[in-house]
Amino acid sequence: MHTSCKMVNEIIKITPYFIVFILIVGCNPFDSERVAKYEPELTEIIEFMADYGNVVLDANEDDRIAAEMRSMGIHYIVKNQTRNEDFSGFIEESDSLIIFIKKSQNLFQSERRIIYDFATKPRNFGNNETPNASYKIEQLNSRWYFSTTGFD
Repeated sequence: MHTSCKMVNEIIKITPYFIVFILIVGCNPFDSERVAKYEPELTEIIEFMADYGNVVLDANEDDRIAAEMRSMGIHYIVKNQTRNEDFSGFIEESDSLIIFIKKSQNLFQSERRIIYDFATKPRNFGNNETPNASYKIEQLNSRWYFSTTGFD
């Protein structure tokens, strides 16, 4: 009986930290399986971006939608109306894309990107993994992609 009480006490001590961890990890769309859950919020941002050409919005410097960006863990939003060679990547420099970026916080994390293809006819970039460049892209549906970019 004493052992089970000790175990319950240990679980109670760990639980607050576990709950905080789950809240931090689970409150943003930057996982391929959470993009669909956040699609309505991301679509609102896409609609807001409709009037812009090539633009980069920084959550720390741009007040237009900074609150929404911060609440979803988005550091940058890149809109490529036309081919944008200032923003390098694999498909990411293509035209007609909106890219939501969560920057890496350290060398062990990958930068995460949610990519929306707003071309008149969706292109099929497909799935790709380039191990030497630490790059992976996953096609979620006809318009949405999730990619990670690490350090070479």
